Amino acid sequence: MKLHHQLIGTLVLTMAIASGTQAATKLNGFVSFTPGVSSVFKVQNTSWRDPLFGNMGWAHKSSWGSFSVSTPKIISIEASTKVPGFHPAITVWYRGPADTAPDIYIPDHAYPQNSNFVELGAKDPNTNLVVGDISMQVVRWGYDQDGHTQRPPFMSGLTDRVAGKVRLAFVAQKKGTYQFVVGGFNPNGGISSTKQDVTVTVK
Repeated sequence: MKLHHQLIGTLVLTMAIASGTQAATKLNGFVSFTPGVSSVFKVQNTSWRDPLFGNMGWAHKSSWGSFSVSTPKIISIEASTKVPGFHPAITVWYRGPADTAPDIYIPDHAYPQNSNFVELGAKDPNTNLVVGDISMQVVRWGYDQDGHTQRPPFMSGLTDRVAGKVRLAFVAQKKGTYQFVVGGFNPNGGISSTKQDVTVTVK
């Protein structure tokens, strides 16, 4: 059953990337960050990697942010929660010159945690009008490994001895816009499936 779910998720993503005829997904919104700014996101506990959805991420059960750089810069994104047993996770993509669609659009409601996310000739889901090309090039990803033992390959479990917090640090090499998603991964038993508060800071 687990393999079956993974195959479904892979097929959904492949179709979204390969086909320009499928409408893109329009986010409800995202937060534009400047250095040192924090925001409270609403995030579901399995939204970054859901085993019931082929281990894909859920766009509308996660929350989204962005920032821009004009020169290469070290960036730190931290996501933390006070909810016991909740493990936040982050993926960052670069939306450069090849990305001509507004940043409110992403290729599909199912997102990959650790790879590029692309759709050419993306269409608005409501009007069916072409909004441009979506080219999200993956930069960095990781999840809070503290507090549990599951460590799936290629997902980048990060530890800092503080369960409920994850921090990504990387060099934003290219000028332009970076978009990131914050979700939940592998919650402890008993955690509510309703969206929880996760404080996100970009430095």
